[in-house]
Amino acid sequence: SLSVDTEGAPAYEPANYDDEFRGRMTAREALADSRNVPAVRLAQEVGTENVARFARTAGLEGDIPTTPSMALGTLEASPLELATAYSAFAALGRGAKPRVVER
Repeated sequence: SLSVDTEGAPAYEPANYDDEFRGRMTAREALADSRNVPAVRLAQEVGTENVARFARTAGLEGDIPTTPSMALGTLEASPLELATAYSAFAALGRGAKPRVVER
């Protein structure tokens, strides 16, 4: 389990969707299995400001809150923004601009 102190609010305690802890795993495994606790822990380790900066680089726009829950997708984004942002995984961290394909 993970407990994150938040200024002026009760501690934030994310849980996995099935309330199970599966031990150590890689970031790839955690992403593939939609594990919340590793995502929040990783965001805390690299810094939420860095996560927000990368999200903007990957194509997400608008207000990106730098709270622990940001690692779980709590910001508003269009389907196109999400597809663009996820393309950064396939492009080794570089955001790709979407293009229209006509046939």
